[in-house]
Amino acid sequence: MSDREQSSGRRTAERDRHLRAKDLVNLAMEQLSQLTGKTAESVSALVQTDEGWRVTVEVVEVERIPPSTNVMGTYETEIDDEGKLVGYERIRRYHRNESDG
Repeated sequence: MSDREQSSGRRTAERDRHLRAKDLVNLAMEQLSQLTGKTAESVSALVQTDEGWRVTVEVVEVERIPPSTNVMGTYETEIDDEGKLVGYERIRRYHRNESDG
């Protein structure tokens, strides 16, 4: 196999891994929204575990005006290797305009 073919193969594998992570994130957000009835807005962490994946999702729990005062929740979700949500837990609640620290 030439250097060019090996390099192309590495790029394809990296792209496939990225798409897989993106799919896992989308599945976690979608399934969490369906279960909670709340808007999953963003993901702040994605970690592979022995059982699958842990995806940390930021959720709008209470919408307010102005939006900077929305009440947010941080949820840790557990996703198996097939993309199914097997568990979730709210680990933090905060106002959108708060910063960590």
